[in-house]
Amino acid sequence: MRKPTTLPYPKIIEYSKPTDIPFEFLKKTTAHHPVFLSSRFTGMEQLRKLVAEKFQEYGYPIMGWEVGETFGSSQKRQPREVYLDALKKSKVYCGILDKSYGPDIIADCSATEDEYNHAISWNHELCLLTSKAEPKEDKVTTLISKWKSKHTVSPFENEVNMITAVESFIKNHTLRIGMNWIMLGDLILPSGYKTTTSTLSVNFSTTNSSVIGYIKQFSKGDAVSFIDLGDGRREDLIVDEILVSKEASTLWKIEAQFLTQPSTPRMPWPQWSQLKDIRMDATGDMLVKNGDLMMVSGVERLPQVLKMNLNCNRGEWIFRPEMGSNLYNILNAYADSPELAELLIKFDVIETLTRPIDGKQGNKWPSLPCLDHVEIKSISNIKRISVDLNLLLFMQGLAEPIECSTTVKWNFEDQES
Repeated sequence: MRKPTTLPYPKIIEYSKPTDIPFEFLKKTTAHHPVFLSSRFTGMEQLRKLVAEKFQEYGYPIMGWEVGETFGSSQKRQPREVYLDALKKSKVYCGILDKSYGPDIIADCSATEDEYNHAISWNHELCLLTSKAEPKEDKVTTLISKWKSKHTVSPFENEVNMITAVESFIKNHTLRIGMNWIMLGDLILPSGYKTTTSTLSVNFSTTNSSVIGYIKQFSKGDAVSFIDLGDGRREDLIVDEILVSKEASTLWKIEAQFLTQPSTPRMPWPQWSQLKDIRMDATGDMLVKNGDLMMVSGVERLPQVLKMNLNCNRGEWIFRPEMGSNLYNILNAYADSPELAELLIKFDVIETLTRPIDGKQGNKWPSLPCLDHVEIKSISNIKRISVDLNLLLFMQGLAEPIECSTTVKWNFEDQES
């Protein structure tokens, strides 16, 4: 078996709400989104420490006066030059205002306000926290009003409130950057879509420029696939119109309309169940008994067909390069993040088994020709080169689904099981 070396081709998964996201796996993405802490320093050390620790808990690197030699240690550069350099290298601006404004760093402007102004000009994500305490200075009141007029601001009255606000920001932020990290295959659209017999319309907003860039690549007539992770169905679509408009400085709205295509033809279960294959033994070799090749058909044939499709790496079979799965790549890359691995495995199983593959006389059939859609009942025992699957297979022309379990496993001499 040829061992795959690359991850799957680009894909976007869009979540409908933050609670859908397994946060643990997002740490690999948040590591690329440094947070710049902006506030008065003297007297706010404890608040800054708590905020930094919460961001670090989710894998965000911290930029600020606390980070030692990276920040504030240079004797050859002015403080403003140093903090603006660090801010520019960050992607998230976390501003904290209490009742005092802080000393001016330039004419009539504190370091905090200066940092905020630059964060806006550099299109940083904003996490803005303001104390409910009565401001001691008019400048604080003015800056808070400025923030509130343009952005979402989280007021706090104690440390617990503040950390809760930070965690809320993190969960909503990971919703956005999560899409950028899980980019592995066909386009998956969000759950809030409307469909008719001939068109499918989608509307959603995003702050992720990578998503916008990806969407803008599509033109009228391009083919995409919609895979519903809920019920395991696949729909092949043609782009009719995609409109991208800007709602705010970092917020875009996407309105897309697709033409639905006739479903891939299915072979009725009674017809498919009569077909026969050579029976394979547990090691994948042909089973021979008394000199004769053993055959298999019907329900007994299903686990073997599943294993052949899912165990084959995409592109491995030279005569059918479109056949096979990306499960090896997913398991090898994400076995340490079981929540993400499970999500991607679910997608790839549906995608692999429902993908149209060229057949005889130019016809296209799903990998499992009689399959209408598939429901993943359970995914367990996730390892780097194996996974156990329990599936419900809904067949064309069969009233009840067939439950089928299989273990997908690769055996490479240089890999541990």
